[in-house]
Amino acid sequence: MENQPSMGDQFLETIHKIIEDNIDNENFSVEDLAEGVGLSRSMLHRKLKKLTGKSANKLITETRLSKAKELLENDIATASEIAYKVGFNDPSYFFKVFKKQYKVSPGDIKKKGVIISDQRLEIPFLTQLGRRKLIFITLIIIIVISGGGMLYLN
Repeated sequence: MENQPSMGDQFLETIHKIIEDNIDNENFSVEDLAEGVGLSRSMLHRKLKKLTGKSANKLITETRLSKAKELLENDIATASEIAYKVGFNDPSYFFKVFKKQYKVSPGDIKKKGVIISDQRLEIPFLTQLGRRKLIFITLIIIIVISGGGMLYLN
């Protein structure tokens, strides 16, 4: 017998689909989401809090930010253009909310190649040349420390 998704999982899938279908609509609201699933705003809030611990507004914002992160990592457009693509009508507000969520600005992802994974930052700064330099510097340090130890023992 196959594992069937629970009613809660099915409900959350529907919620995420509705949000994703409206990701670029800056006017998409909690009321629209509630209407999409056939619940009142307060009933939607209670159900989402019980299932996720988050409000509908927070879920919408997190979904928008997650999509923005994906677009930024794939270098799809400028950070400001992406802000509009994911439903923010004010790029400066988008930058503020994004930085609060991921602890890095959207521009840093584009400029520095920062990859956000599981709320942690990974900065791929060691290219092949960078690794060689790091190994070379490490070897120099080991030689200097070893030489200093030899002088100390004599």
